[in-house]
Formats: sequence, structure tokens, C-alpha cells
Amino acid sequence: MPDRTESYDYDYPLGKIGGKTVYLAVDYSDRVTDEASAVTDDYAVWLFFWSPLENAEDAEQVHIVRIDDRKHGGPHIDRFYSEEGGKDTSLPVDFDVEDAIERLEDRWEHYARQYRDNFGFE
Repeated sequence: MPDRTESYDYDYPLGKIGGKTVYLAVDYSDRVTDEASAVTDDYAVWLFFWSPLENAEDAEQVHIVRIDDRKHGGPHIDRFYSEEGGKDTSLPVDFDVEDAIERLEDRWEHYARQYRDNFGFE
């Protein structure tokens, strides 16, 4: 089984593209703003697949796209699927974790196909 020690709160499969299962993972911050409330604007949501195979001893998560609001001054999209890479910083400042989940659930096939077309699923 792959080493699943990468820290995040949960993941779930969205579907298959090119024989690979694409997962959505969500990580909330462990920081708190006061004694009663967790920080909700410090999050990361991403799509990934396992390479070479999910159950292989040497399996690793390969990130397709990530939306987060960490250490960069606001929400943005890390475009791992694109040959140009980089960040898309055009998201509104109030784009939260629920928005990120919805965006990736709605567009997962687009991002996964772009990744596959640009880099293949090794």
C-alpha cells in the first residue's frame, strides 16, 4: 500500500480519466483564531491521482491542480495541469474552501484531461 502520510483532512474519488482514479483532497488549517473557532480562510483543496498505481509500494500522489489560501496573500489556483504552470490569482478575496471544493468537483474532468494531455498519466 502507498504511504498515505501526507497530511490532510479527507479525500474522496471523483471518477476515472485514462484509467486513473482522480481524487479530491481537502486540508483545513490547524491554526485557531481564538479558543472557539478554527481558521476557515487557511485551506488547500486539490485533485490528485496515484502513480504508478494506487496499491503499489512506491505510489505517490501526483497533484493535478490545487486551490489554496496559504502564505500567498489570498486564494489562488496552482496550475500543475498546465505546461506553463504558475498561479492564477484572479479568484475573489472571499473565495473560501466551499467555493474551492465546488470548483474542483465541477471541473475535475477538465483539469484531469488537461494534465493527461500535457504530461500523460505515468
